[in-house]
Amino acid sequence: MTQMLHRGAMEKYDLTALRWMIFGGENFPAKHLRALMQALPQARFANAFGPAETHQISSYTLPGPPEDGAAIPVGKPWRTLEAMVVDAKDHPVTPGEAGELLVRSPSCMLGYWDDPVRTDHAFFRRPLGGTLSQVFYRTGDLVRQDPDGMMYFLGRVGRQIKLRGFRIELDEVEAVLVAAPGVQDCAVVCDDTRQHLVGFLRPDAGQTPDLARLKARCRDHLPPYAVPSELRVIRAFPRTGSAKIDRAALVRLELDKD
Repeated sequence: MTQMLHRGAMEKYDLTALRWMIFGGENFPAKHLRALMQALPQARFANAFGPAETHQISSYTLPGPPEDGAAIPVGKPWRTLEAMVVDAKDHPVTPGEAGELLVRSPSCMLGYWDDPVRTDHAFFRRPLGGTLSQVFYRTGDLVRQDPDGMMYFLGRVGRQIKLRGFRIELDEVEAVLVAAPGVQDCAVVCDDTRQHLVGFLRPDAGQTPDLARLKARCRDHLPPYAVPSELRVIRAFPRTGSAKIDRAALVRLELDKD
């Protein structure tokens, strides 16, 4: 739908029957979601959240188009499940702090088929005393939960890196870049060989990004150690089987350029 919007294709079709759009899987850049909601004012938009292993965890229906750069909630955990946000040592964090989301629910899977090692790593067992425990699934999702229980998806735990002694959220860097005018999609990866960050940008149709201005934008919104050392324009992103940006392929592309 976003591609149709950017290329003017939505104007060719009668979409007045569209009433409800559910999105999920990755963060939806607020500027694209805002434009789509303004183009389809009769529809309601809901952010659905949860890995396949738990079916779903929460959802959030937007009351209106978000402001550019706004964080879009993923909702409060369903009443049929228990959620817990923990730090790297599996200790619960205080509301407002980032941590990994753990979930236990009636719809949670029991394990991965014929893969006991992966299954063992996927679960956390909270002792209840004796041999009893409560089993939580490790979602691998980094979230922040406010005092009212509303959750905000911050990225994947594996997307938090340590570079030159600093912890960096790559999704946070991407959020700054994709919010810039003229940028449609972006992906930031770490080149371990050169010990620096590389940002890949796909511009809006007919646009040529000003890389110097984008670098300055990063310096205005990010700490110095999180500013990409290099920005590169790419016309099409490699994709995984689930249509997400293949960041591993981008790392290989960066290493092969020499």
